[in-house]
Amino acid sequence: MEKSHSEENSAREEKTSAPERELAESQPQPDGWVSGKVLAILIVSYVLLIILGGVIFHFIETSPEQETVVASTQRISTFLNNNTCVTAEELKLLIEEVINAYELGITASNNTESHDSNWDFVSSIFFTTTIVTTIGYGNISPATPGGRVFTVFFALVGIPLFLVTSGQLGMRMASLFGKISNKLLKKVKTEKWKSILSLVLVFTIGFLLFSLLPAIIFTYAEGWNYYVAVYYTFITLTTIGFGDYYPEFANGRSGESAEGIFYRLFVNLWVIFGLVWMASTLSAISDAVSNVVPKKKNNVAVNKEKASPEDDEFKRESTDL
Repeated sequence: MEKSHSEENSAREEKTSAPERELAESQPQPDGWVSGKVLAILIVSYVLLIILGGVIFHFIETSPEQETVVASTQRISTFLNNNTCVTAEELKLLIEEVINAYELGITASNNTESHDSNWDFVSSIFFTTTIVTTIGYGNISPATPGGRVFTVFFALVGIPLFLVTSGQLGMRMASLFGKISNKLLKKVKTEKWKSILSLVLVFTIGFLLFSLLPAIIFTYAEGWNYYVAVYYTFITLTTIGFGDYYPEFANGRSGESAEGIFYRLFVNLWVIFGLVWMASTLSAISDAVSNVVPKKKNNVAVNKEKASPEDDEFKRESTDL
């Protein structure tokens, strides 16, 4: 009797666990959910890409860096030999002061007193733009405890607000570009090719409006060559924001002049609308790539079809209990 009772309990446990396992496996997954195998491939691809990029940058940048170190060392040595009244320690302190000033956004020179403030009204507005857009060039930053605390709270409010606003602007910009591409590509019959050509067209128009043309203005205003200006637009609009190049209106015009104010306002508007275009474009590219990656199918309907008579019997027994 005890043996048969034990076998009956074991059978009931097996009946109970089987549907529970089935139910756990049949939980619907979010849209776009990929299988574990595909996810592993994506992770490995990402890691390999990061490593490959690091190796390439290592070989490109190491040699110029070493040349700069050697040249700087020789220049310091020559300066000390030609100016025996200056000690190495005094020169070191001077260099540290210059670096500290530079980190605060001040280029130390003989005419430092005539330096335009980094915190005039228009420049401060541009700084807040770099906060909410998360560009963060790093050329200037708050130097006071109050400024740093305010930056934290300002970012907590400003960043979400910018994301919501830019999202709405992005939808309207995408709608406008969609109408343009539909008119230009109305003769294309295949939807797949129409989608691909539409993406290429939107990227080309946006790249012209927000990179190639603004680069001409930056070339004139900042004294950069054209390829540096194009590089700057890309680094800014992708919010990479290295800080190696940033707008400072360096051609001897005051930031408080009408021309300087107009230029800074232009940069603010360019950043906002350029980021909207770049985010929309990168999202479209990401969606296009995601459509190529095989998705994990939802197994709920399949599992319902596979339900066995024993499972139905178990459900009826559970209901009666």
